[in-house]
Amino acid sequence: MIYLDFTYQNPSLSMQIKVKTKSQIVFLYGHSGVGKTTILKMIAGLKQPQYGLIDIAGRRFFDASKNINIASQLRNVGYVFQDLRLFSHLNVKDNITFGALKQNNFNKIIDLMNIHELLDKNIKSLSGGESQKVSIARALVKNPSILLIDESFHAIDKEYRDQLIKKLHHHIIENQIVTFLVSHQLSDAKKYSAEIIKIKKEKGIVVAE
Repeated sequence: MIYLDFTYQNPSLSMQIKVKTKSQIVFLYGHSGVGKTTILKMIAGLKQPQYGLIDIAGRRFFDASKNINIASQLRNVGYVFQDLRLFSHLNVKDNITFGALKQNNFNKIIDLMNIHELLDKNIKSLSGGESQKVSIARALVKNPSILLIDESFHAIDKEYRDQLIKKLHHHIIENQIVTFLVSHQLSDAKKYSAEIIKIKKEKGIVVAE
């Protein structure tokens, strides 16, 4: 069960989100700047709501009424950022394994992403699509129980993207990873997401529909 019921406010964004679902893959879509990335950051523990609670798969990450706020590094979240955030001073292999306490599924993830030939390359030499695949691999090699993917397929060739999303979908289901996917590709969501939630702004407040 996924249960998000929180309020977040800052000078530029007022958000009231309530989502309750048993779906394992949840797709969030809406206009650019409406607050989708902010929702992911609160799930990851990188931003803190003012009120409410965040409960995912039986784990309570945040509860304002009980003063619960689990540190981001303890949430076992794999996060594929929109801006990727790869380390230019490290090669591909070191980027993928950075911060991963366990790497027992490294070879499996490299096979999944089909990036064997990139492992020794410098990040600066990669194309946009290659960088996105490396970022996804880094999130998965940690064996996360929750996966957050923020607009991370747009630079990948469409034909390969369809294959990749299909393989990634199988991996998510097989490993029971609760996944939140943000993308403008609504067609992908209809194929692979169990639930599609529209994030929109009403009277200056961001809400889920």
